[in-house]
Amino acid sequence: MPTTAAAKPAAEPKAKQPAVVLAEASAPGVTKKPSKVVSEESEAAPAAVKTAAVAAPSAAGGWQKRFSPEQQSDNLYKQAITQLQQGQGTEAKKSLRLALEVNPNNVKARQMLVDLLVEAGSAEEASALLRDGLRMSPEQAGLSMSLARLQLETGNTQAAMTTLEQGLKSAGDEPQYHAFYAVLLQRATRHDEAVSHYLVALRSDPMMPNWLVGIGISLQALGKNADATEAFQRARDGGMLSPQLAQFVEQKLSQLK
Repeated sequence: MPTTAAAKPAAEPKAKQPAVVLAEASAPGVTKKPSKVVSEESEAAPAAVKTAAVAAPSAAGGWQKRFSPEQQSDNLYKQAITQLQQGQGTEAKKSLRLALEVNPNNVKARQMLVDLLVEAGSAEEASALLRDGLRMSPEQAGLSMSLARLQLETGNTQAAMTTLEQGLKSAGDEPQYHAFYAVLLQRATRHDEAVSHYLVALRSDPMMPNWLVGIGISLQALGKNADATEAFQRARDGGMLSPQLAQFVEQKLSQLK
């Protein structure tokens, strides 16, 4: 009996992970410019669950591939990437919403839809999506960071701190997470805690200038002037400070002499 082999879908290019925007430790506010998501994925998003497709006989007598919900959702997510590349933002949002209807645990699709909504000024809907995602997957530290940023941008600093506190266990030693949390602790004058979280962040990159400036501020506030001076000097000597931050560091070093 002749059989027809199930056609394999063409491989899609895997999207790259964007870099997480670093918090300005010494600046009066923490800002996040919404990231372009045309071909990017959230850094915290796990690989989509790949469940084997089930072959089923079609009415025409051949064989038709039946996809699992996880595969359907991932295909819709990839479709949204293509639509964004073609400038079809509205259609991409529809595809992402469908992807979440099929599989609410598709973190990549959720994060991409959140980014698109933030860019469109729909922060309230984006926050609701993030809260729903965290209720289902509280271990997703990337969603916690995104929600905390939105809460901070709307002036709810205490809610942002609470969100980050709740996600600390899942974040592990993620440096950007700890640096972001340290900024908020510093604003709340909880300098001992801020220093400890800056230290976690600095393990991954001991010369990150913003983090060195941040820990220097808290060390000075704690009266640890020698340590603060060393942090500010390392930040200056790295040569990667913005002009404004470089001026700030020079002022701090003059105060500490």
